[in-house]
Amino acid sequence: MPLAMDRLFFTAERERLGFTHEKLAATLGLNLSAPKKWATGARKVPPYMGYVFAALEKGLEPVGTDYPIPIPRLMGYVFAALQAGLEPVGKNHIIEVRSMSGEDSDVA
Repeated sequence: MPLAMDRLFFTAERERLGFTHEKLAATLGLNLSAPKKWATGARKVPPYMGYVFAALEKGLEPVGTDYPIPIPRLMGYVFAALQAGLEPVGKNHIIEVRSMSGEDSDVA
């Protein structure tokens, strides 16, 4: 089964780190609708957000945004956390979901 981060944990962690929906979207290079839909449950929160939160908490910069073919900022934070050897935040809050096909799997 596909995995997703629990939306209530996502919201609590976003707020703990001091991010509004707008600030998180801008930081990650996403459309504002993505974090709003994750928070309401309209879309599943990607399970790798734990790495993003870990990178943000440590003040890391995203990896690869300056490459000739840039890596999207969201994934750049995942790669930064992995390169730094960080554990994902909230790994106990990853849940199995019935389906992430179609619109549920979009992150933007």
